[in-house]
Amino acid sequence: MLGPLSFLALSPILLGAATLIQPSTNSAKCLTAASNTDGAAVEIEDCVSGGSTSQNWTVTGGTLQLFGTKCLDVTNGATTNGNKMQIWTCATGNTNQKWTVSGNTIQWTGHSSCLDLTNGVTTNGNVMQIWTCTGGINQQWISTTSTSTPSTLQQSLTANGISALFPGNSGYATAAQAFNQRFTISPAAIAYPTTVLQVSEAVAAGTAQKMQVVARSGGHSYIANGLGGASGALVIDMSKMKAITVRSSNNTALIETGNRLGDIALALNNAGRAIPHGTCPYVGIGGHSGYGGFGFTSRAWGLTLDTIKSATVVLANGTIATASSTVNPDLFWAIRGASPSFGIVTSIEPPCSSMAGNSMDITTASNAIAALQTFAATNISAQFGAELVFGRGPSNSHVNVGLTGAWYGAANLFSSTIAPYLSTLPTPSWSTITPGSYINERVYSCKPAAFEYFDGYRDTGYVLYQVAHDTFRLTDGFSSDTDWFVEVELYGGSNSAINAVPLDSTAFAKRDTLFTIQFYASSEGNSPPYPADGFSFLNGMVSSIVSNSPANWNYGAYLNYADDMLGANAPTLYYGSHYARLQSIKAAVDPLDTFRFPVGV
Repeated sequence: MLGPLSFLALSPILLGAATLIQPSTNSAKCLTAASNTDGAAVEIEDCVSGGSTSQNWTVTGGTLQLFGTKCLDVTNGATTNGNKMQIWTCATGNTNQKWTVSGNTIQWTGHSSCLDLTNGVTTNGNVMQIWTCTGGINQQWISTTSTSTPSTLQQSLTANGISALFPGNSGYATAAQAFNQRFTISPAAIAYPTTVLQVSEAVAAGTAQKMQVVARSGGHSYIANGLGGASGALVIDMSKMKAITVRSSNNTALIETGNRLGDIALALNNAGRAIPHGTCPYVGIGGHSGYGGFGFTSRAWGLTLDTIKSATVVLANGTIATASSTVNPDLFWAIRGASPSFGIVTSIEPPCSSMAGNSMDITTASNAIAALQTFAATNISAQFGAELVFGRGPSNSHVNVGLTGAWYGAANLFSSTIAPYLSTLPTPSWSTITPGSYINERVYSCKPAAFEYFDGYRDTGYVLYQVAHDTFRLTDGFSSDTDWFVEVELYGGSNSAINAVPLDSTAFAKRDTLFTIQFYASSEGNSPPYPADGFSFLNGMVSSIVSNSPANWNYGAYLNYADDMLGANAPTLYYGSHYARLQSIKAAVDPLDTFRFPVGV
């Protein structure tokens, strides 16, 4: 005779509840959710040693809960024999989720139907059903309280089949190396999930251990946010999740966040599609789309985050959530401008529809920026995207200046579009115009070798006023023992799609702006140690702009060029007027601040 079905009346938890529900005919099989999404099938699978979040059931308030927020649910409330079982977000008063446990049966409360082992089959993948209660063997269930609940992070990840590297493992040192070698960080572990469910289980494992959890998409954060910014974090490396699916029926693409920009550009181009994004092909789409996503196409098509119609997000409690304008709209707002602080975005769904070089003196170089500002205020086409790049010149009174960019309009209109600006510049020492396609510019415009490591980095971002003559600090720049350059990117201006988006429609905080300025300085050969004067040189360049600008200058900073030296003013510079709302949403979806790192919310 079977013993009673013994449930533990525990508070809902994500990992280690250890209440496994098994068919009485085969205790090696467990009631399992196929995933953590609404509508996921409830089926039979092999029991996982130590428990899995997809098998750890608890009973509370007459419901059978899983993942902390999902409940065993009768699909559509249909009472027909054979109606299959699913999980759905628990809702007070939802009678499709009410169950009565009596002896070895699990009966749908208020109905004559019971949870039934479909056809008595215990083969993996068999989906459970409801059937008129008979007391038969297919409706007899037992439960086991696991005595081998994972007690460490490593045990938890192993129990859920998630590959991970820990300190001392072969390959850990390489995997834990920061893009910016100025940072040396030792994560507690680097996990490599292959599915959304595994991301959920990994996050749940970290949360259960009260750990800091961060996602790494491409790993190119200048301040090592993809490693947590400090030692001890659980890093969820997304590099194994690189699916790209083009949906011709509605002209969208489903893009997992383990992809690099080059992967995406090639895959979409092969399908005759494209989305706006940056120029460097090795950058990961996760942080890039979460914080902005600026490139030469942005004046015409907007930022990457402006195109996202929906996203799949794993929250701190392990819940797999959909975020869109109609589903979890506050979360959707927050992840478009600050996503790493709110969860791990596992996929996004967007719709998918070189010029001159010269050496200039200080006055001419400054005038080149002023002229670009004036040019941007004219009715130039949104199909034009460009940036000025400044570097060490041939003498201490000169800088090398390059204008680089792309034109996506009709070829015969390019010369007339750019001519007014070129007429303000000296005759270049050389120039080249290369006809090609969108994909040529996407994949080849930024060479990885040139950006292998940045030992130091500062950004001011979003310049609104003419830059003072001493911006370039030419004497310091010539004598500095750093390799440095400055990029002034045309961001806004007339017809810019970035400026056209209402400020409060996303969490991205800077819309009414004209330029971004990036300052780079690295050691010679991009190898440690970082030069002693590196930061004073960078800070001097930044100060030369800020100190020579009006007192009410509303400049900001761009999170995709993260700077850990902005101090107490960082929230204002990065998040602007949106910071208070972001804090409110953060308190709701991540109350323990699981997803934390420098300059996060």
